[in-house]
Amino acid sequence: MHRIDLLTRAALLTPAALLTPAALLTPAALLTLAALLAVPAHAQECRALINLTSHVADVRVGAKPGVSVTPGMAVGVGRQVFRLRLDEHEEVLTSKHGQATLTWNTLVAVDGAGKAHTWLDQKPDLQAPEDAEDGGINEWDATHQASIVGINGPYVSLLLGRGGYAGGAHGFDDSDAISLAAPDGRAVDVAALIGPAGVAAAARWLAVAVKAREDDYDPPQATVETLKHGALVLLRDGRLRVDGLLSCCSWAENHNQFELEAPLDSVPAGLAPSVPVGGWFTLPGCGAVRVEGGKIEVRPSGKAVSSYPLDAGRQVLGVSWIDADAPALPDQRKAAAAVAPSGKPAAADRPADPKASINQGWVAFQAGDLAAAELATRQGLEGAERAKDDRLRGMALYNLGRIHEARGQRAEAMALYEASVKARPNKTVQARLEGLRTASPK
Repeated sequence: MHRIDLLTRAALLTPAALLTPAALLTPAALLTLAALLAVPAHAQECRALINLTSHVADVRVGAKPGVSVTPGMAVGVGRQVFRLRLDEHEEVLTSKHGQATLTWNTLVAVDGAGKAHTWLDQKPDLQAPEDAEDGGINEWDATHQASIVGINGPYVSLLLGRGGYAGGAHGFDDSDAISLAAPDGRAVDVAALIGPAGVAAAARWLAVAVKAREDDYDPPQATVETLKHGALVLLRDGRLRVDGLLSCCSWAENHNQFELEAPLDSVPAGLAPSVPVGGWFTLPGCGAVRVEGGKIEVRPSGKAVSSYPLDAGRQVLGVSWIDADAPALPDQRKAAAAVAPSGKPAAADRPADPKASINQGWVAFQAGDLAAAELATRQGLEGAERAKDDRLRGMALYNLGRIHEARGQRAEAMALYEASVKARPNKTVQARLEGLRTASPK
């Protein structure tokens, strides 16, 4: 068994930090220490979990390197490994005044023993209508959709799309971003994780973004308070980006929320092994791995590079380093069948499930890979059409609209939004469509 090499990891901390009692360490220093302890012992053997948009590669680095690729996502820390899945739930609440339809995701982590742990439950806090509105029947809805956009070291980052309608003239949008830490799924203070340099980089990016707008009234602010919630996204060029939603502004796109997408100038302390340099993710004393040209390459310390074939075009979401003797990843089908603490079984493993393809497309979209996003989303759309599922069809059409809008193809985006609303009436999609119509030249 490889024990934690505290002396090696402690060498990465400053002398002042080492002499400071734990109770007096700042939140940033505690997060740095936690990230360093999450790195496996710097021995000749270790493993890397490389998360791709739809699969995870369990890579053994050492005297006998090897690669095992399976569907799904996973995160690890030390000797603990977890398969991740997003379960979807729906509930309809009724009253004499109408109904409320709730749709939400839970993030479930299945450990090496096959036990399921709920790390995030997004069930909307919405009741059935209590009063008649304009003498009619109310139809309320709330959709809380989560997408995993990054797995860097022990941290799992998600974008949380939270919106709906609960009466009145407008819908609501409480979207957010969050990062959770293995092994217990606790929420992470992202501002403390990225440190003062990361907060400063976000502030500089935000200043440029605000200046580019015509109306800079009540601009958003990037501070240690506003950046507590956020997601860490690994870009194709190897940099980390902080994504989030900042409350502010009379002019923000999403109900007074501004979309933050700020690349970091430097690597947060403790996350260096999970950020590539020249394409290589490197754990000192063990070796390095990378995804390149349709293959996974493994380079143990002091040894030659080994290559293993991999389907091309998969976006790397991030890398977690784990101990060589950590348990094998739970079998995908058993993990899919594991019952979460809510008592509700997950759906069976369906690699070709249209919802899974749509989610894969959304993850690729958030990572900026529009080609991969369109490919996966269209696969999901085809599956939804075969299943005659208008709800999933509307979701896929909306996501395709976002992809075309990101390319500057406004006419195509509006046509897709119109088709989405027709398939699945949704006030969030309608609002985005109306926004494009208003902004389009007459």
